[in-house]
Amino acid sequence: MNGIKGHLIRWLLIIIMGTFILLGMYSHHPWSAESAIKESLLAMNMPGDVQSVSTIDVGKLKAVLFWDEEHELYHHSWMDVTLGRIWTPQGGGFGHTLDGDTYNIKFGEGYSNKSNHSYHYVLGQVNDSRVRTVEILWRDGTTETKEPALGRIIHFAREGKPGESALQSLGLKAYDYTGTLLYDLDHNNNSVPAE
Repeated sequence: MNGIKGHLIRWLLIIIMGTFILLGMYSHHPWSAESAIKESLLAMNMPGDVQSVSTIDVGKLKAVLFWDEEHELYHHSWMDVTLGRIWTPQGGGFGHTLDGDTYNIKFGEGYSNKSNHSYHYVLGQVNDSRVRTVEILWRDGTTETKEPALGRIIHFAREGKPGESALQSLGLKAYDYTGTLLYDLDHNNNSVPAE
């Protein structure tokens, strides 16, 4: 009986110490994407009160789009999720503003390398209330269609192969609620000015 009790106490101590070590390796409040990104935003002198509005599983990472309602800023971050609960930012693009007076629609693409993986994202904005869906055409011929996050922010992401071109999208199309094409953009023509 004493042997079993000793084993239980030993494993309980190992679990407690392992938990403290694991928590020490990550930010103070990593239990959600919002709390994990807050430290990064504050370190860049940006407001940290954001909400996650779009999450895309991309290989081993998640592409998360954050929205700051008070300052009308949006941020894209690659996030690693350890043990399904501990969120850690892995870079991204921060401090984007909505330019409704300047553009009807615009988009851009970025990518990041981590280990032997490349991660690509398309980010943009729609300031035309007629647009209901946007469609991205990837270089391999596949397409994805979705509604803009919050009805205004374009967010697509995918994992690429090591050594691939930085640009993985060929173009972006925007449609109204009937499916009528409103905008057809590519990297040479990636925006439409407001009228």
